[in-house]
Amino acid sequence: MQIKQNKIKEIKTILNNNSKGITLNLNGKIANNKKGFYCSITNNIFKTITYKNIYTILNKAYEINKAKKIKVYIGFWKDSKTNKSYLDLSLRFLNKNKALRIAKKYEQKAIFNLNNFQEIYV
Repeated sequence: MQIKQNKIKEIKTILNNNSKGITLNLNGKIANNKKGFYCSITNNIFKTITYKNIYTILNKAYEINKAKKIKVYIGFWKDSKTNKSYLDLSLRFLNKNKALRIAKKYEQKAIFNLNNFQEIYV
């Protein structure tokens, strides 16, 4: 899939303006899910977020979305203690136990509870 440069620029702007964390749909819009649990399926840590990082993660998301026909999200947050940026692919589950199983499978430290905006450590 051809990813347009202006889409990457738009996503980079959104990420830079939301360093505490944000989840986006593949179209670059803020995901507005109110229930369930986000679980990351990648471990991407960057010193800074670049166009190349975003392009790579979008390509991977489109591949997964097309091959498995599941909705993939782009999750971002910046650790203020280490100054590292996390840009990952995430899935949303309504079932907490299923989210925890996937988190263990992909060696994640936690899932994110959309019901109360708290992390649940694996």
